Amino acid sequence: MKIVYHFDSSTGFGDNIRGLISILQINKKIPFDLIIDFSRHSFSDFFIRSSETIDTQTEILHYISSETPSNEFLINKINELSQTYEVIGITTNNYPILEEIDNEMKRILEKILRLKPEIEEYLTHKLSELPEKYHLFHYRLGDKILNQIDNNQTCNNELFIQNFIENRKEKENIVVISDSLSLKQELFDLYQNKGVYVFLNTPYHTNKKGCIDTLVDFCLIRNATSVHCYTCYEWVSNFILWSSIMYDVPLFEIESETKIISI
Repeated sequence: MKIVYHFDSSTGFGDNIRGLISILQINKKIPFDLIIDFSRHSFSDFFIRSSETIDTQTEILHYISSETPSNEFLINKINELSQTYEVIGITTNNYPILEEIDNEMKRILEKILRLKPEIEEYLTHKLSELPEKYHLFHYRLGDKILNQIDNNQTCNNELFIQNFIENRKEKENIVVISDSLSLKQELFDLYQNKGVYVFLNTPYHTNKKGCIDTLVDFCLIRNATSVHCYTCYEWVSNFILWSSIMYDVPLFEIESETKIISI
């Protein structure tokens, strides 16, 4: 049996990663050959992937509305479909079981998400002026801002600058990423990349075709000493959460300095 896991741009890149982790967990319980298909995703030109073409005979489009860790639905569906089909296509943002994410699985994810040499070279050049060690601060102010509906909205200076950046910038190098371009511009103008570094790439959802500079943020997570995040939502950005898990980067909530997850 073969399973083709389709990365899909209808959800975020982090959602695709967490769904893939679920499939890797299921693969430890059910034997199958796993093939990764990026062709439907906006990042399709960026990653090294199998050139093998597989026709998907059937496809599970499974999305969840809550963060209840469970692979049961997918296991049952795969077992059912495997009685009829040799090739099963899956697209999912299923929430994996955190306790079952091991180092072997993380290394498999790293291999799957290897960037093409020319893309890696481009991103390395982009990051070449950063200090070797830095702490990443991520501020998510909401989809209204990210979708350019209200991209002039900034944040409370006391919350974002005085309390959390001013108090730390003398002790450690800080890199800031955000879904608010205006916030990044404000911080760039204030610090001019002196102790606090800001990339002024325009934020996009990962469903925008060819948005290579979104991968700058991905590489910044991968290379960070730690990640500290603020979010206007009740959940942490999947892009941040699952990338930090994959690369073993400690993740903290900014306001409380509480470690969000440890695997």
